[in-house]
Amino acid sequence: MSERGDILSRIHHLERKIEEYRNKIAKLEEKRDYLKERKDKVNKDFYEPEKAFDMTVSETFRGNLESDAEDIRKDIVSKIEIAQKELAEFLNAIQRAIEKLYELIEECEREIDSLEDELSALSEVDSNGVM
Repeated sequence: MSERGDILSRIHHLERKIEEYRNKIAKLEEKRDYLKERKDKVNKDFYEPEKAFDMTVSETFRGNLESDAEDIRKDIVSKIEIAQKELAEFLNAIQRAIEKLYELIEECEREIDSLEDELSALSEVDSNGVM
């Protein structure tokens, strides 16, 4: 294959890679947004209300039932908090992956620009009759 053909082939390959990266970004953003929405809902509907719920009666415990219920409530709050923190870390990992894909797209675009410059230089050489 000619040098021009090699360059065009590389450009098309990079364009396909960019499209692949953009598709991955779209999927990651969709999943990230869904998970963020679910995390916020759990926080609003379960974690905060459960954390604020008071099992005491008249500010004193009236027996083992209330004491056991308070222990269970604390356990629930702790487990939800752990899950929320882990989900936040996962969401951050998704965001880092999206940022990395954008960097890869920029690298591909820079390489395409460079290859297009090479093509232009080849065209100028061809038009001047110099080989």
